[in-house]
Amino acid sequence: MPKQMHQLDDPTIIGEPTVDLESLLKYTKETIITPELWTKGAWARSPVNRKCKVTHRRACKFCLHGGLDYAYWKLGGRVLDNMPVYRANGIIYRKARLLLVHAIDCPECHMSLIQWNDRADTTHDDIRYVLDTAIENAEHPDTVEYITNFVMTGGINVSYPHQPISL
Repeated sequence: MPKQMHQLDDPTIIGEPTVDLESLLKYTKETIITPELWTKGAWARSPVNRKCKVTHRRACKFCLHGGLDYAYWKLGGRVLDNMPVYRANGIIYRKARLLLVHAIDCPECHMSLIQWNDRADTTHDDIRYVLDTAIENAEHPDTVEYITNFVMTGGINVSYPHQPISL
């Protein structure tokens, strides 16, 4: 009997939106542009404030990470059980996440957008500031590459000629 292929192992699933990094971050910002569209304690919520998946038809409020996943999904990326599905070259989503992680500058959050979003002292103004910083950084390819390398190497600065835009 042939082994049944798991949905994530299907080679026909691409799962990468045809959109640039800056557009993905801008769509994320639009998704949670007002305090009424932002939430804590869940990736997404329905109009009656119930937790739901970012792909649920009634999802209307998102945390920072949920907003990124929702934007990725709406722009053509695949999301399965609240997790983006991307192949080895699913670079856009990962770079967007790393730009956001870099902008929050919260070592105790262990690179977690969710932990930072759900902290008692995180406000919607903080969310907007982080998104604006990430969008500004996304406009500069050298800065994107620097931040990606910086975050992935645990903050080890390996000779970079320009200063990145940061908090």
